[in-house]
Amino acid sequence: MVKGKIKFNHQLWRQLGLFTVYVLTQLMSPFYIYQKIGENDSARFTIFLGEHSLYNAKEFEGLLNSYFTISLVILFVLPVLAIFLKYLLDKTGYPLLAHLQSLLIFVACSIILIFTMFSMTVQIDLLRLEWGFYLCQAFYWIFILREWWNVSGIVYRRNHPLEDERAEEKEQSAE
Repeated sequence: MVKGKIKFNHQLWRQLGLFTVYVLTQLMSPFYIYQKIGENDSARFTIFLGEHSLYNAKEFEGLLNSYFTISLVILFVLPVLAIFLKYLLDKTGYPLLAHLQSLLIFVACSIILIFTMFSMTVQIDLLRLEWGFYLCQAFYWIFILREWWNVSGIVYRRNHPLEDERAEEKEQSAE
């Protein structure tokens, strides 16, 4: 019992560490590249930090609306909510529900990130996505695939019980 609890706490810390790396990636990596017509020089823009931040750049004045800002806030809040809900549901004895809700929240975050980033590329024709977007998507897909693996494992174990469990069922049915 203690080993399972220690293992789960390490898993929680590992998830929070991966989320911290995701947040740092979202803060510091370039998400957009702006290629001006007739110029070889292009500008890379981060979302929050640096002098080429979307919120500080004059190219984006008037384009950053509440939808964009609220979507970014949601992308910071939802993964933390998913991690802690998963921890609480798993601790109370609902592992399938814990992994399933975490999977669905991370899929929603991936879709929200896609729509948020593409909302800017639609408004400015020469704007392209940079490697920061793809790195954040990779973080979401790490979480998604890990949760898919856990959900499929739980479902498989429920549908294919071990031989010890089958023997117990036969003994109980014989009584």
